[in-house]
Amino acid sequence: MDFGSLGEGPEIDAVLNGTYVPPAHSTQATKDFLAACKRPDQPASISCEPTVSRFKDYAHSWKCRKEKATSANQHLGHYKACMIHTWLSWLLFQRAKIPTVSGYSPSRRRKCVDLMIMKKANSFAIEEQGTLGLLDSEFNHLNKRMQYKAMRLALDQDEIAPEQYS
Repeated sequence: MDFGSLGEGPEIDAVLNGTYVPPAHSTQATKDFLAACKRPDQPASISCEPTVSRFKDYAHSWKCRKEKATSANQHLGHYKACMIHTWLSWLLFQRAKIPTVSGYSPSRRRKCVDLMIMKKANSFAIEEQGTLGLLDSEFNHLNKRMQYKAMRLALDQDEIAPEQYS
């Protein structure tokens, strides 16, 4: 299904409310997907950790990062260096929270740097290269933290689909 055809507004609301009727030519998989997009009647109860413990978790995970990638003129070494200083690490933590609290998306997070890597040693043919997209370091870190929390919550509430297990 072409999701661009849904546009914005009433169609999206209908999908989220579970009242959207897909076109007759839609596959069963599309219909099942749209049904799964319905907002739950009862939102999951999420307990929010105190800010100080989230900050400690955030700072600890930055100190453990091993990547060496650079994006948006910010190397991971900058973040690791900030973690040594209490005030700077708190400032970085607060800055990282802004998108999750407000929904604002900084422009540096809307781009990625394409990187070509060799799949085989000394194989320079473009069709035999793998492509990676390097995201903003702070954005990548935030995604990692959110994915971890989401997976923990899903496991705790027994919401993992059987096909996700290997």
